[in-house]
Amino acid sequence: MNAGGISLFPNPSSGLVIVNGLKEQTEITVYDMLGHALLTQQSDAGKYILDLRAFDKGFYSVVMKSDKSVVTKQLVLSGR
Repeated sequence: MNAGGISLFPNPSSGLVIVNGLKEQTEITVYDMLGHALLTQQSDAGKYILDLRAFDKGFYSVVMKSDKSVVTKQLVLSGR
């Protein structure tokens, strides 16, 4: 898993976010800008859909952690 192979779409998003490029089982954690973990989910390889529609608009960090690496992407939620 490398940062160039992972994408979050759409970004900015209204809440449904597709994570593309996961090559192995991955733990996905969403953090707010204060560093609080708001959501943690497990994903298999391939494409994964995060449902963040209940979250407030703002900036978030999405951390994807596998046995081999950690990738962090920034995400903007533009509201409902």
